[in-house]
Amino acid sequence: MDGLAAPATIGRRTRRIALLLGYSLLSATHLGLWLYVLRSIDYSVLLPNLDFMGMYMGGYLLLHGHAAQVYDVATQLHLHQSFTAPAQPLTYLLFIYPGWNILVSLGMAALPYPLAFISWTALNVALIVVTTLRLVGVAAQDRMQRLPLTLALLGFQPLAYALWQGQLSIVIWFGVTMAVLALRRGREREAGLWLLLGLLKPQILIIPLLALLVAQRRQMLQTFIMGFTVLFGLSLLLLGNWLPGYLNLVSGFLQGAPAIREAVNRMPNWRGFVFHLLGTSDSGPALSLIIMLTLLTAACVIVVYWPRRGAREPSLPVRFAVSFLPGFLVAPHFYAHDATVGLAIGYVLWAAAAGADQRLRLLRALLIAGPFVFWLQGFVREIEPMEIGACYILVLLAGIAWAWPVLEQAPSTALHQPARSLATVGVPER
Repeated sequence: MDGLAAPATIGRRTRRIALLLGYSLLSATHLGLWLYVLRSIDYSVLLPNLDFMGMYMGGYLLLHGHAAQVYDVATQLHLHQSFTAPAQPLTYLLFIYPGWNILVSLGMAALPYPLAFISWTALNVALIVVTTLRLVGVAAQDRMQRLPLTLALLGFQPLAYALWQGQLSIVIWFGVTMAVLALRRGREREAGLWLLLGLLKPQILIIPLLALLVAQRRQMLQTFIMGFTVLFGLSLLLLGNWLPGYLNLVSGFLQGAPAIREAVNRMPNWRGFVFHLLGTSDSGPALSLIIMLTLLTAACVIVVYWPRRGAREPSLPVRFAVSFLPGFLVAPHFYAHDATVGLAIGYVLWAAAAGADQRLRLLRALLIAGPFVFWLQGFVREIEPMEIGACYILVLLAGIAWAWPVLEQAPSTALHQPARSLATVGVPER
């Protein structure tokens, strides 16, 4: 793993070439699948059945004077049918997001749906470019690491799927990355502002916010709370009291109401893990196990992030980034494309795991395996009796726990060199 940056020997060169080929094949797989689908399916049929439709419909209903029906299931189902007519929807897509997401949805819904999707995709591509440059600049210890790190990112199946579906995950990934970079510069208030982008899918923030609260990061939390208050207030002005309708919709969604049932078997979280273990996530024993695992996860986070004077632990940016991993497991609604956010975690950890210690080597090996694991998660979804995405997160958390005392100890760790890492991507310090 460290051979990516070390002088070329036959063994290290072979490993590097193998990784380059492997990550290139992953990227080629995504591109080939896209081309195949575009050639095989009528684009006018495909577009209204992508996840982007759910976000679009919320703003569309508001713009057309139906603010009170934004969370009405029957209204949304009828609207989706009108977009796919004369064909029926392949699967029903709904605006299941909190009210403040309407601020993003409005901007898209002002455009015709095809143009809105193209514009959203262009924005996501721009964010991918910017975020990739930032993360590779932080993680790469030298030029030899830049290409494999870039290919690993481009070969990450959740990222490709999020782009394909027009999902919100890429925007959240960008926000988390920028928050981590702000923390590296000691700007907690700026980090709190960037973290507001995570509210597009607030379930992802449950554990990270708990970690910040336990760690007593007051400036970051205060800024986040003030920003949240503004967004919540704006949503009330636009939609009125949307909370009852939203909670009713989410309740029906989680309980598997007709036409809007979740695919729990595809979730790399505790719900998916329990589903594959017991064959259900809705029974009494299954719900009890999910609650127990959630509480156990929260307890572990409290123990790990509780302030200790003189304790040897990684820097705040690393600890904040790592908190998202248990957050993925706890989030009740979490699909593989949401794991795009994990790229920020992986690249921060790669930089922190520089060094010769065997614990750091193991952690880097696990990070290298990530794109391959999630490729299997995406293309071999029914591996029984386990949920491979959740299992990988658990194994990665175990590797992090083992390496925790020695993270960032190497003098070449990029996280200790903010000026250098930002300069490598041509971005001046602010």
